[in-house]
Amino acid sequence: MNILPINKKPYARAFNSTGFPLSIMFAKEDSLLPFFLNTHIQVNRDLNKSKYSLYNFHHVPLFYFNWGCFETQILRKFNFVNNTISTKGFLEKNIDAGYYIVSYIDEFYISNRNCTGVQHFMHDSLLYGYDDYNYYILGYNNKGNYDVTVVEKDKFIHAFLDDNNINILNSFDVSQFIILLKIKPNFKENISINRIKLLTEDYLLSNNTANRLGIDVNFHSNYLFGIVAFKNLATEIITENYIDLRFIRLFYEHKSIMVLRLNFLVKQGYIKNDIYLRYLEIEFFAQQIYNISLKYIITKDKNLLKKISNQILELIENEKKILTDFINYSTFPAQISK
Repeated sequence: MNILPINKKPYARAFNSTGFPLSIMFAKEDSLLPFFLNTHIQVNRDLNKSKYSLYNFHHVPLFYFNWGCFETQILRKFNFVNNTISTKGFLEKNIDAGYYIVSYIDEFYISNRNCTGVQHFMHDSLLYGYDDYNYYILGYNNKGNYDVTVVEKDKFIHAFLDDNNINILNSFDVSQFIILLKIKPNFKENISINRIKLLTEDYLLSNNTANRLGIDVNFHSNYLFGIVAFKNLATEIITENYIDLRFIRLFYEHKSIMVLRLNFLVKQGYIKNDIYLRYLEIEFFAQQIYNISLKYIITKDKNLLKKISNQILELIENEKKILTDFINYSTFPAQISK
């Protein structure tokens, strides 16, 4: 038996691609908080995938398994086909070595999922422990809660390997890979006011951060960044006559993380308290928008859509003023008058 520590309420979890690494990073303590606060500022919107297009945090490097805090191994599931015993041995040996395991599994076989027993659907999961009979995974259940699910070992292995595409090697199919993650021993990163200011400016100006850094990432022309991406969210709510609650949650999480960041910077002496206090109101209104969106999900009252859209646009205009002041007036601790 070995169950690794896990944080079931990470700072951001609108999508597993952010929730999983943060659940690992903050499982025991907040020593990686400066590393986290130096990022998770810029956002993007991929318009190219129809209903599966996403709003998400824009990371450079783009994929969490390339983040500097992680020791990472990536393998193909193809190596485990028709070899159930070695698959179990592999998973448990790596958990014993302190690795968390991210992989796509068929949720048809996993209890408490929307697709359980109804539809075959490959979705990412985080495996973090086992006992004599079960595996412990983290992810969203059929109640919309980011929580733990206990799965019988044989059912998990079936879900793990039940993929018709597993024998068709495709480097772009993320469901074919297994990602092993653990925090690098003694990893440390200090808060960087300059990096935060540059990323905040990218957010305000809707710049592609990868381009600014000279990183060769081929974004297609239908990508949006920063405030323009969130303005697009407000527009889509009206044009599509629909709300995806994940996007609204991301919008709220973005503001909540900025509050966390500004509070940290106040304590470190980089900014005065008034910028933090002003931004607290932004977080408050973002939470109200999220609550109204929840009400829409329940009532389907179309009149709420216009209200939500307008409030997002109003919040963004107020946010721009505060973050512009943050960029202009943040400084080094010795220059802040006590």
